[in-house]
Amino acid sequence: MTIVSWDDLIAGRVPPAPSVASIGVFDGVHRGHQRLFSCMQEQRADRRTMVVTFRQNPKKLMHPAGFSGDICSLDQKMELIDQSGIALCVLIDFSVKFSKMSGEDFVHLLAEAGAVESFVIGWNFAFGHGLQVRAAELPAVAGRYQATARLVDPVLVDGKPISSSRIRHCINQGKTDQALAMLGRPYALDVREYDFTGNGAGGRLLPVELPVLSIGNGSYKADVCTGKLVIADQVQVEADNSIRWSGKRAEHPETIVFYHKTDEHGTIE
Repeated sequence: MTIVSWDDLIAGRVPPAPSVASIGVFDGVHRGHQRLFSCMQEQRADRRTMVVTFRQNPKKLMHPAGFSGDICSLDQKMELIDQSGIALCVLIDFSVKFSKMSGEDFVHLLAEAGAVESFVIGWNFAFGHGLQVRAAELPAVAGRYQATARLVDPVLVDGKPISSSRIRHCINQGKTDQALAMLGRPYALDVREYDFTGNGAGGRLLPVELPVLSIGNGSYKADVCTGKLVIADQVQVEADNSIRWSGKRAEHPETIVFYHKTDEHGTIE
């Protein structure tokens, strides 16, 4: 997958090619997002598949008090989108200035500079200044620039649409098994930027940059991973969002993969 900036795209520094595009934050790259990518592949024909997303979640800038942290890091998001078979990812550096762009102008730029001929978006998607363009309005807006739009129905779990907000809530509550059902994989926390202290009997991680997505306090069956090496299989999450474990190796891990909550003896709750 090729990764480019929004500025490169609209400045004409990306070779043009007829494209089918999806737009969104794609936090967690959950099963609903994966369905969008599958729909793009189904209708791509000879067109390039393009995902337009954000380097940072816009909520972090526009509504910081209500921002509870990301499900996955940017590196994780890029890897997951790449694994979905997307050819081109356009990263937007969101700003107050960018937030003032109208939805109409946004679509126009993608159709012109990005050669987007078809948009594939979620049923409840909205974009543009003040979220002025709703999903149901996109076909008409896209049509003004000789493009089409397909709205994709939600993927349901327990009769309700999967959303990044639902997944965050489950992780906050320690319901990582429910998060797994919506993500389509276990929840993996990127801890490379966490502060690490360790000794021969294990280690402890503490987030450096806030906010981070809080994980419900308690014990978890989890893989503490350095590369492909698992250095521990049980962790304890504390009230200050620190994570500790016991093991034979004192190394700063890259990822912690959470499976389910356990009691202090490692038995599934």
